Amino acid sequence: MALINITYDFDKMNKQLKTKKMKDSQLSRKVNVFPGSILSIIIYALLITAFSNKAFCQGSYFTPAGGGSTNWMFGSTTTTKLQLIFFQSDFTSLPPSGQIDTLWFQRTTSTVSTSLQNFADFEIRLANTSATSFNGLNFFPDASLTLVYDGPLTIPAGPADSWFFIVLQTPFQYSNSETLVLDTRLMATGSPHSTSFSIRWQSVPGVDRRIVSTSNTASVADGSAPNLYNLGISVSSGCISTSSVLTVSACDSYTSPSSNHSWVTSGTYTDTIPNAAGCDSVITVNLTVNSVSDITTVLNGASISANNTSASYQWLDCDNNNAIISGETGQTFTATANGNYAVQLTENGCVDTSACVAITNLSIWENAFGSEFKVFPNPTNGTFSIDLGEVCESAEVSITDFSGKLIDSRSFTQTQVLNLGIDQPAGIYMVTILSDDKQAVVRLIRE
Repeated sequence: MALINITYDFDKMNKQLKTKKMKDSQLSRKVNVFPGSILSIIIYALLITAFSNKAFCQGSYFTPAGGGSTNWMFGSTTTTKLQLIFFQSDFTSLPPSGQIDTLWFQRTTSTVSTSLQNFADFEIRLANTSATSFNGLNFFPDASLTLVYDGPLTIPAGPADSWFFIVLQTPFQYSNSETLVLDTRLMATGSPHSTSFSIRWQSVPGVDRRIVSTSNTASVADGSAPNLYNLGISVSSGCISTSSVLTVSACDSYTSPSSNHSWVTSGTYTDTIPNAAGCDSVITVNLTVNSVSDITTVLNGASISANNTSASYQWLDCDNNNAIISGETGQTFTATANGNYAVQLTENGCVDTSACVAITNLSIWENAFGSEFKVFPNPTNGTFSIDLGEVCESAEVSITDFSGKLIDSRSFTQTQVLNLGIDQPAGIYMVTILSDDKQAVVRLIRE
């Protein structure tokens, strides 16, 4: 069988691939087989498929080809970590935002650059950033970078000045409104292993756009050299969705991060918001909804008690804009003046307030009519009413000043609410009510 000899112009092919203008007839090839052998057709088809798929499945965008030659950390024994900043203008045309799934680099004429190379442990990280230079020659921290390749790496043999590509294990969401950070690290060497693998670079505008290290912690001041490796990126228009888990406790209800949902019971929920790249970020929310279990109160004379026995308490003066009543932190509050009062309860990390309760009977010194007996308003500007709590067949009312002098007296029959007035100077007066065997004595303030 005759020898099959296949050669192809990688450099020319790659330049044509990046412009998406390569035609089948432009593939430079030499195939020596038996005349009419179907094998030559199969091999040619395989070549066209391999390179056409890579070029046309996604758009590829390159920095200018050619330029300088430099040792790269794919084989350097003096460099283990490198970061570069690429501007949008470094590419011959502006790449769109989208997923980067492949990186391209250009070989030089060096023998080790054109021969097959293996590396045991290699890492690549990418990031979008608004920065245009390194800050004081400090590396971008790992927390700001996305690990897109981690493992063994084989660079196949190829012609001088041709481009080779690395398919990323994790696609990266690229934003063309920001600059691109490329981070490469040689973690361990394999065999065979080159100490001077070289690639092409271009002199570019700007300073402090490259930084290298002889270890993963020690920086080398190389930021001022405006030389960046020739780079290509394959970008598709797809999105990379992200996901996260949020564990949260809330009182009474919780509004989801998107503000599209409001949940009032504990459970596991999902919500979707845009991530930094404008794609879906799916959030799993483990939600615990707490509340104050009971905010009711009970009134007993001048004392108000909270029915909740599991909370902490702070009593408030409703008539003073819910001001805190100093020292009143017990379950029961006893008023020393007429007014409206409430209790603020804290339970399960939540805070709620009871309804205001009116205390109106502190001016009553004696009362045999029952809990429904009331005198209002007190203080009064002259007119006031007495509610006996029920209709009485007869009632006698007398008003005296504080010295005991009779000011006024009235008689009522078949009535419950007695409407009265006091045409006297401001001061304190005593109002006595008699009905059958019942008596009440009230301290009335005339303003």
